[in-house]
Amino acid sequence: KFTNFLNELSLAKKTLENADISFGKMSGAVGTYASFRTMEIERIVLKRLGLNRLPITTQVVSRVVYSNYIYSLGLIATVLDHFAREIRNLQRTEIDEVRESFIKTQVGSSTMPQKRNPEKSERICGLARVIRGNIQTGLDNICLEHERDLTNSSSERVILAETSILTHYILLQMNSVLKSLHLNSEKIKANLYLRKGAQCAENLMIELASKLGRQQAHELLKQLSNEENFIEAVKTNAVIMEFFTTEEIDRILDPINYTGLSSQVVEQALGSLKK
Repeated sequence: KFTNFLNELSLAKKTLENADISFGKMSGAVGTYASFRTMEIERIVLKRLGLNRLPITTQVVSRVVYSNYIYSLGLIATVLDHFAREIRNLQRTEIDEVRESFIKTQVGSSTMPQKRNPEKSERICGLARVIRGNIQTGLDNICLEHERDLTNSSSERVILAETSILTHYILLQMNSVLKSLHLNSEKIKANLYLRKGAQCAENLMIELASKLGRQQAHELLKQLSNEENFIEAVKTNAVIMEFFTTEEIDRILDPINYTGLSSQVVEQALGSLKK
């Protein structure tokens, strides 16, 4: 989970880094240099400001540039929203695998003293919605009339600052959440065994396919997966137990033995992300 989140955040960060947004213009009221009759002033000013020149402009720089910036921040916000939702769901009472830190003076609810809400994660999710809404406004601002009208001006005074500030804020919030996130290892382990081996049915199917054929193995295990205790249903099935011992079934259906190359995948991903 954490490495996937880091990968998504890295991809979003690269989108922002690659966003071509450093542009300016001094080409007159409609982009024709009618007053100056030279491009030299624009070249000098933009160079001093560290900005690039677009091949052509109207009264303003194309709002595609601005929209690209807002979208890039929206992508970062949505990745944070994605992981904050995961934290919120994993903190649900019936799952209880992670918990945000909760100080003694903190109040989850004014009427329900037992409440321990993942407040920061909830805040991240809520503000990400505002940021995504600003993406739509940024896109709408591309559609200026003729060489430019003023419909973009009022909204950009809000969305550019707001999107930048809120993205920075929820990054700080997520950083705070992760620094003090509590992992409930006992509940994680308990949840692994909650399905009584059913989540490892593929592992058994692959082993069984060499005995019965894949289709028959799949159908048999599909039927057994409807039983309340999958591993016991497997152990009492004569067809399956003709090929396996009880110890082999325990090994095949133990979630600890069904992690594949996860450690290797994580190490490779982390190595790649550090570059």
